[in-house]
Amino acid sequence: MVRMFPMVAFHHESQRLAVGTHDGPIAIYDVRTSAKWKILEGHSGNVTCLSFDSKGNMLASYSAVDLTLRLWKVGNTGFFSTIMGGTGKSANTINLEPIRNIKNPHQLLLMKKHQSIY
Repeated sequence: MVRMFPMVAFHHESQRLAVGTHDGPIAIYDVRTSAKWKILEGHSGNVTCLSFDSKGNMLASYSAVDLTLRLWKVGNTGFFSTIMGGTGKSANTINLEPIRNIKNPHQLLLMKKHQSIY
């Protein structure tokens, strides 16, 4: 049986694999132990994008369905969290507005040069 997932991200140093699902939750696997490490719940639809920070302590996820960007604390959080797994809540949620009236994708590049997300 083959399953397809909309988005995955891998952090080499921590050997963790984040897998986005079509219905919202994100599963994080520890590749060294082949175990599901944690489930992150918060998105209400397809996870469109995932990315770990350089140290593997944070994970950013985006859903084009619910228009949210979520930041998750996924670094080592102690012995019991590691062996028990469990679910996590996002550390920060940013609600985004849909992009409208963009007929040419190159307009997004021009907008990005002149606008900051900070």
